[in-house]
Amino acid sequence: MEERRLAVIVFTDIVGYSRMVQTDERLALELLEEHNRIVGQLIDGKGGQTLKTAGDSFLASFESAGAAVAASAGIQQALAVRNEGLPEERQLHVRIGIHAGDVVFTDDPAGGRDVLGDGVNVASRVEAQASGGEVFVSHDVFSITYDRVPFGYRDVGVRDLKNISRPIHIYELLWDPARQSEADAQPPRSPAAAGSNKGARIGYAVGAIAVIAAAAVIIFHSNPGTEDPLAQRPAMAVMGIEDRTGDDDAYLGRIAHDAIEQYFYEFQPIRLVSPLRVARARRELGLDDGASDLASIASLTSAIDIRLAATGQLTRRGEQLHFTASLYDLAGEGKVLVRRSWTADNDNQLLALVDSACTAFQQRLADVFEFEMDDFRIARAGDMTTHNLDAYAHFVRGHDLAYAGFLEEGASELIKATQIDTGFALAYSITACALSFDKQDSLSGHYFNLALQHADDRLVE
Repeated sequence: MEERRLAVIVFTDIVGYSRMVQTDERLALELLEEHNRIVGQLIDGKGGQTLKTAGDSFLASFESAGAAVAASAGIQQALAVRNEGLPEERQLHVRIGIHAGDVVFTDDPAGGRDVLGDGVNVASRVEAQASGGEVFVSHDVFSITYDRVPFGYRDVGVRDLKNISRPIHIYELLWDPARQSEADAQPPRSPAAAGSNKGARIGYAVGAIAVIAAAAVIIFHSNPGTEDPLAQRPAMAVMGIEDRTGDDDAYLGRIAHDAIEQYFYEFQPIRLVSPLRVARARRELGLDDGASDLASIASLTSAIDIRLAATGQLTRRGEQLHFTASLYDLAGEGKVLVRRSWTADNDNQLLALVDSACTAFQQRLADVFEFEMDDFRIARAGDMTTHNLDAYAHFVRGHDLAYAGFLEEGASELIKATQIDTGFALAYSITACALSFDKQDSLSGHYFNLALQHADDRLVE
């Protein structure tokens, strides 16, 4: 069975292993066994899945770029400690490459899982650029994990890789604390952010809507110089929005589900559990994709480590749209934190309903977990997306085309979305990404700046 989705791919191999085998085959096999144990344990320990081992190489997938980076850093740190004091012939030096992209998972004849696609090819070529003891990542992984992992990055530069049609920007993960002074790589920042003294940060979450939530431009603000109260953030999952409107072509359930995930993606007091992880747990438990009843929530809670669960239901009475949303605290015996209903005059007001629900959720969470809402400024879900369903339909088509590899066609649909709703910040952002991958850098920069402009314009004061 084939399954296409976004994944973070990690490649590793031992530098000079062929020479080891030729010099002392018995020692080489002994070192390989030790290597496999160290690498396998660290991949498993960070939630990764080892898909294939071939000789001295590992191929693994992760749902989280941060977890992939942490596992890779852990591998290099463990090997560095292991190598101390050993003669050169007994040392293990590994190179690692990481890339996030669209891949196809398949069942192999031996009953295991294999993975194919552009995302795998890029990860393999990025790994080949590294030397022993190095972790190289693509720009996609860098942009997701920068400032989210306790390591800096060194800019390696843009390189043409074998059998890859586009240049790939590569960065070295500085996993060794002694090398943090070498960090010289930073993601692009808007002029407004660069000149701000309020510590505003801009985050981009780009992922396939069907499996990882809508990509988002989310802006938040926190007061500098204060202690971080968020070290133990409760984990939250959006379990599903049941669409009972009878209009499957209107994307209403999908819009609401994606918007809630977008809203909480970088809401600092909460840690949003990867939608990929939730989807995988559903499959393993045999649950329907949209199942959000209490029994299903309880089953998922036992399978994934979550404290909070959000659910909802959409219904229609005549032209009016009704949205009932619930937020559960699953600690102990579990309890309902919020259960409320909101009504709109028509479908075009759906995201206003989502904003109302998310605001109610956040206010209740502030009471339960004792944080001040004034410390956070969030761009409303509707402000980053759109209230216009025609614009959203073009956005969905464009997003799916772009992430299937049809970059020019996808960008065309996304641009149509921005023409219908000229303030659609999220569509500008994904247009910029699609054009960048299509190597239209000048046009990509134009849409990137528009995304920042419209995100700044709609920031909630």
